[in-house]
Amino acid sequence: MSANGQVFIETDLRAHANPTRMQTIERAALDLVQRLKSHCPVCEAPGYAVIENLAGLPCTDCGAPTSVRRGEIWGCVACEHRQTVWRSDITEASPAHCPLCNP
Repeated sequence: MSANGQVFIETDLRAHANPTRMQTIERAALDLVQRLKSHCPVCEAPGYAVIENLAGLPCTDCGAPTSVRRGEIWGCVACEHRQTVWRSDITEASPAHCPLCNP
């Protein structure tokens, strides 16, 4: 207690004491491990990973490009090899993500 009788309660946001931050740090560490385990198909250097997401999957109603990812660009940090990988799980996006159908 302070001299004037007031008490202050604060959240401890230091990483080692905050469960939310600890989960975020854990996810980042796991992502790093996966990236180090992924090797470039050209030079075999570790760290081959997604370097860019390509938005623009067409809307099922109007066909306009949406904000939904249609593919990824994978890249190597050592040899600068690049490869575009298009989505194969879906070919169209919900109108909920379309700027024309759902402004």
